[in-house]
Amino acid sequence: MIKTMCEDFSFILVRNRIISEDDREVYIYGLELLVNSLLVVGTILTLGLLLNKILVTVTFLIVFCSIRSYAGGFHASQYWKCYCIGCLSYLSIITVVHSTAIFDMYICSFIFSSISYIGIYSKAPLNSKKNPKTEKEMQRNSVITKVLISIYTLITAIGIFAYPQGIELWFTIACTQLVVTIFLMITILQRRYLR
Repeated sequence: MIKTMCEDFSFILVRNRIISEDDREVYIYGLELLVNSLLVVGTILTLGLLLNKILVTVTFLIVFCSIRSYAGGFHASQYWKCYCIGCLSYLSIITVVHSTAIFDMYICSFIFSSISYIGIYSKAPLNSKKNPKTEKEMQRNSVITKVLISIYTLITAIGIFAYPQGIELWFTIACTQLVVTIFLMITILQRRYLR
């Protein structure tokens, strides 16, 4: 459905001479990514409102999207799978945050942040076969990824000590970092064992 809609829209752009016929495939791909991303973010924000967890939801989206944009990692083969994985990742984190005892959140925040820091700092970024990056882009993504993971890890650690009442927020950051780390490791294992 998304592909058909984007193809139809690209024909309108070509017909109105906004883009050339030669560029049409690139625009279709970009439109598909945009529509899918908007659907995922829109669904997650709606769920956050319905669950009355808007701060946790926005935190998840900021951390997840910012790190994933530069670190790379697992990519689903179809847009509906990407949609499902994004929504399930969010629902998993909401469930874990909601069901974990406060004391355990403190301990797990440090453990998850530490594991994620080491994993992402040492393994990211991963290049994508669908959207390969140049060496220069990979170097830039490496620096940005390392800065982001360092900032989020520091925010979590400082937040726990400076504002312990916000543990749900700090735990959300740590859990989100762990999910991104898991996606990275899945991709590394796939590339190593499923060539």
